[in-house]
Parts: sequence; C-alpha cells; structure tokens
Amino acid sequence: MVNSFNYYYYAAAATAIAGILHIVLSANGIGRGSLSSIFFFIAGIAQLFWALPMARRWERIWYYIGIGGTIVLIILYFVTRFPTPITEGRALRINSMGIVIEIFQFLYIGLTAYILTRQGSSTHNIQNIRVSLLNPFSHNLFFLAFLSTELVLGMNFLQEHFATRHGYQSNDDVGINL
Repeated sequence: MVNSFNYYYYAAAATAIAGILHIVLSANGIGRGSLSSIFFFIAGIAQLFWALPMARRWERIWYYIGIGGTIVLIILYFVTRFPTPITEGRALRINSMGIVIEIFQFLYIGLTAYILTRQGSSTHNIQNIRVSLLNPFSHNLFFLAFLSTELVLGMNFLQEHFATRHGYQSNDDVGINL
C-alpha cells in the first residue's frame, strides 16, 4: 500500500529540481547581467520556495498559485521557441536542460492536480483516501522522469565532451541539438 502523503513529497521534489535547474541555467549568463539569466534565477528561487508549501502540506491556495506560476513558465518556454518580439524575432534553441525542466514542471502540475482532486475540502482528508489504481502509475511516472533526466543530462555531457574534444567552441557548432 502506498502512503498518500508521498505525493506531496514527489510534487515538492519535482518543483525543487526544476528550480535548481533554473538556477543552474541562470549561472551561465548572470555575470553578463543578462535579463533572461536574472529571470531564470528568480524563477528558480520561487520554485525552490514552492517545495516548502508542498512538503509541509499548506493550504490549497498555495497549490493553485504554484500550478498557475508553473503554467506561466511553461507557456513562456513554448512561446520563446518561435520567433516573437520577446526573443527579438528569433526562436530560441530547444536544448536538453530545457526539456528536463519542462518534464519536472509538467510532473509538478500533474502531481499537484492529483493531490487537489483527491484532497477534498480539507487538507487532512487525504489521510482517509484509499490507494487508487493511479498510485503505482504515479510512482512509475516519477521514476521515468528521473530516468529521462539522467539520459538527457548524460547525452548533454557526451555532446559537451564531443564538442571540446573535436575543437568545436560550443554545442551550437556540433549540430546535435536535443
């Protein structure tokens, strides 16, 4: 039998991992004073903070705000993959770090939505919920998210290694974009 409280921790972990990855992403350009790096840093800090309401099982309004903020980040990601005024008329690359961040953000939204639908009107009703058929699926989904993260980050490492070993200056020169 699966403990229903685990979903709170899974959602907290998913948003915390996405936040950490946003902070890592911001480290590339924060020294240059890039506005996008500052945005990624602020988004990462906000996502790290949002792990607290999930792990501590705060009120439902925190979950709704977390879902809303994460949806805004996902929309911004997809909008910037097309030529828009936000990106000064050019589409940004799709890279492995972005894919991993999106996986964890979608996972956070899915788990939090699941918590909200199963929770009822009180934050304490979750103790009385019987394990549904979705529970084993959710555990497998979280495992697959971690596995896919490892695969994508491993491919990113190999891409970096290939680029530096063969004299390329950046991943953009290699032509292996995920």
